[in-house]
Amino acid sequence: MRLVLLGGAPGVGKTSVARRLLLRHAAAGTTLVQWVDVDALWWHQPWRVDEHTTGLAKSNLAAVLANAAAAGVEIVVVTWVFQSADLHELVRSLAPSGTPTTTVQLLAGEPGWRQRFTADPDRPPVDDFYLGRYAGAQATPADHRIDTDGRDIAAVAAELAALVGLPG
Repeated sequence: MRLVLLGGAPGVGKTSVARRLLLRHAAAGTTLVQWVDVDALWWHQPWRVDEHTTGLAKSNLAAVLANAAAAGVEIVVVTWVFQSADLHELVRSLAPSGTPTTTVQLLAGEPGWRQRFTADPDRPPVDDFYLGRYAGAQATPADHRIDTDGRDIAAVAAELAALVGLPG
C-alpha cells in the first residue's frame, strides 16, 4: 500500500480533485484506490477539539488505513488541510509501518482561493482562522505542489493521476 497525502487550504479543491481522481482515473485502471477524507472521520457536532475527539479521529484513520492494507488497497488518497508537515507525520504514524508516502499540496493564489471558499454557501466567512489555514497550507512543504489557479478540476485531477501513476 502507498499513501498519497493530498493537502491544501480549505476550499482549494481537495475533495473535488479526489472525487474526480477516483471516478475518472482510478475507475479506468486496475490499481485498487481508496479515498479517505480525514474531516469526515471526525465530523461531529457540536464541534469541539479535545483529547477525546482527536483520539477519535486518530483511531478512525488508523483503522481505515490498517483495513485498507489488509484488503489489498494499493493507493490510499488521504485528503486533509495539512497546514503543516507535522500533520503529514501524524498520518504516516497512523499507517502500517513502512508505508511509502507521497505528499501533494494543492495551491491557489489568495484571490482565487477566496473566490472558491466563499462560493460555498455552507462555509463561514473568511476570517483570521481560515486565513491562517490558507497561509499554513500554502507554505507546507510537499513532494509535489500543484497550482490550481485558472485550472478546472479535471486538469488538476489529471496531473495528480500522472503523479501517482494512474491512467490519464
